[in-house]
Amino acid sequence: MQLWEIPADWHAQHRSSDCAYRVRMRVSHAADVWTALTNAWPMGSDAVLIGGAFIRPVGDDAFDVVSAGEDALDSLDMALNEALGDAVARTANNDADAGAPEVDPIDAIDTSSEASGNHATVIEALRFDTTDELFAQLAAATDD
Repeated sequence: MQLWEIPADWHAQHRSSDCAYRVRMRVSHAADVWTALTNAWPMGSDAVLIGGAFIRPVGDDAFDVVSAGEDALDSLDMALNEALGDAVARTANNDADAGAPEVDPIDAIDTSSEASGNHATVIEALRFDTTDELFAQLAAATDD
């Protein structure tokens, strides 16, 4: 399920393997989505590992998708749209099986609002010129 399209300017500015990215997604049924992710992908200490990216839970209803390095944008796309997108779609399909209305995947791409029925919404998308900037931001977020 396509959750988010990487901005063209991120592709244009990705000139170094030092570039890093973090996208925070708010997700309906986050606990079920996390279970689907951990059943399908290898785990690190507190994150699911997808190629050169990782997904970690943030609070009760969100995930950080983080990627860095030479192929960071490819890994970010795979983590967001294949791993997380598939987990969101499976959760939506489970809702439909339980009698809830099925969500059209295109509706889940809405990044401007949290309209009823959306299963994933971008909260924040950040690009960092260096991995040091990313790690400092992640550490600060963990300290909060």
